[in-house]
Amino acid sequence: MRRALAALEREMEQLRNDARAAHEDGDHAAVRTACEQLRLAENAWYTQIGHAAQPQLQSKERMRLALAVIGVPASPREIQQVTRAFTGKDLPWAPLASVRRDEQRRYNTSSSAASYICPALNADDFTPLRGLYALGEWPLERRLRTSTSARVDFLTMVTRLASHHQSSSPPVQELLRRLADHIPGVEVSMNASIPTAIARAAETELHIITSDDRARRAAAAHTARRQLDPVQQIFGAPRN
Repeated sequence: MRRALAALEREMEQLRNDARAAHEDGDHAAVRTACEQLRLAENAWYTQIGHAAQPQLQSKERMRLALAVIGVPASPREIQQVTRAFTGKDLPWAPLASVRRDEQRRYNTSSSAASYICPALNADDFTPLRGLYALGEWPLERRLRTSTSARVDFLTMVTRLASHHQSSSPPVQELLRRLADHIPGVEVSMNASIPTAIARAAETELHIITSDDRARRAAAAHTARRQLDPVQQIFGAPRN
């Protein structure tokens, strides 16, 4: 536990420095990302010493933090798995059943530049995809799903989790082991950690499949920006 606490404390200090530097550079997106990562690290620190996170995060905020860690559109199951592995707490889904409607209402009534939970969008018709969540601050290209995006996003999620500062913790390593069952070519040697081996295998496949998916998303995003208003670019076009 002492090593884990020391690692978390070093990470929190680094994230504070990152947030400060981003603030001085006027990079608001980087500030928000660093602060979200800092809150997650602080929650893990409180969990390690046997106390509830201070302040206690609401379910929707924990969902937002999990999505920030995952970095790509994710399903409720993936969001719950990441929340449990990184915070040691379950994320009850019932209070989040209306999250999309609530977030769109908040967007329509608030002028702040807050982070919004929104649906991923179908790259063919830009309608919201059921059961797939994203963050509205992400570039439109990242929030779109083509026929090849599911695999790309899964592998991207795995590489992000494997490179996270908490990747050496037992709960995160256990999650990575389960995810590795869906990635061919994972080889763990005495000279490579589990996260490193998993990230290497995921990146190898990503190198092969990413370029085509990126081109499809870029073309769809170009069309979406011409056809959709700002609200629809976040929450999707109406279904016919």
